Amino acid sequence: MKSCFTFLPLICGSLLAIAQSANPDLPIPARQQSQSASMAFPTSATTGVPDGVKLLPSGGIVVTKPGTVLEGLDIRGQVYIKADNVTLKNCKITTKDFYVVRIDKGIQGAVVQNCDIDGQGGSGTGIGGAGTFLGNDIRGVVNGINLEGAVGSKIIGNYIHDFRGGPDEHFDGIQIFGDVGTMKNIEIAHNTIINDGSPIGVSAIFVANTFGPVDNVSIHHNYLSSPGNFPVYNMGTYTKSPITNVTWSDNYVVKGYYGYEKITADSQGRLPTMTNNTNVDKGLPPETAPDSYSANKANDGPPPTSGTKGK
Repeated sequence: MKSCFTFLPLICGSLLAIAQSANPDLPIPARQQSQSASMAFPTSATTGVPDGVKLLPSGGIVVTKPGTVLEGLDIRGQVYIKADNVTLKNCKITTKDFYVVRIDKGIQGAVVQNCDIDGQGGSGTGIGGAGTFLGNDIRGVVNGINLEGAVGSKIIGNYIHDFRGGPDEHFDGIQIFGDVGTMKNIEIAHNTIINDGSPIGVSAIFVANTFGPVDNVSIHHNYLSSPGNFPVYNMGTYTKSPITNVTWSDNYVVKGYYGYEKITADSQGRLPTMTNNTNVDKGLPPETAPDSYSANKANDGPPPTSGTKGK
């Protein structure tokens, strides 16, 4: 991979995106309009690069300069973020590298927004690391998003689907597996996750204490489906590390082959709070499934772009 400085002429992205930021009166691309106007669960029509954005070609990029903005690029190769406050927006990233987008542990302020992320069946993870991940279309991977490190994260409005990998893969939509510094302060809201990984996609969202403690996680208003398994996993038995203050609320959960959820307490007997989730045997498509996500919340604007360090 090449350093991001090799691609300085490309970083600003398409002229359309630049013009819109300078002149808010210009027409909004159709897909962007549908994202703001519709409160249906996310689909390919409402996530990823907005319609009308022209992309410039690029190879893989390693970002080492804080505050870098990558926008309007068709990137063939991995994006590796090694600096704080980096934004990756309105880009298409295609690669069979293990990570399509990789964010180093401890990095703060990473934003990945309205990107098409495609692992082509050869990537283990669509986005790996911590940050703010908004409105992305993630496909062709084993794991959609794998949170890593002790930095807070917001995962909102993404579409994670069409999982691909080998026959023995462990497919998960979003993984929260703990960290030695406590993985905490995480919000996962209004995503559509359909884990159709072959032969049995494991989870839509998997919370566990595999690598350390987990604390303060809110999982709400998501469309969760994993036809071959359980859509919801919250496992406290892998280690003695605590799992505390985890809430699953107002999610639309489609029954998997084994049921809706698999939940075990941590070593101190703590269980997640489950409230007001809708469990259905056969789910409606995301476009028509009942969605109670607040329009006011959606119009609050993007969440903060930096997380909170764990201690």
